[in-house]
Amino acid sequence: MANETQAPRSFDENLRELEAIVESLEQGGDSLETLLERYERGVKLHAECQKTLQAAELRIEQLRVDGEKATFVKLDVPAEESPA
Repeated sequence: MANETQAPRSFDENLRELEAIVESLEQGGDSLETLLERYERGVKLHAECQKTLQAAELRIEQLRVDGEKATFVKLDVPAEESPA
């Protein structure tokens, strides 16, 4: 329940933790139960990272589409007079 009151973690924090978990799993040496707990946490972090990346991709696509629909108006900017 402590997680309910904590602010959501950033993508970078989740990715760093996931990388640390992968490294510890590759090293081995822990009990099967510990490895399974880390693996489970890694799966959750992976899903959270994927969700964040998908949201970012959606934002980028929306910005791209909005940019294609934008109309640009040329502003009349007075030319600077050259010193004579």
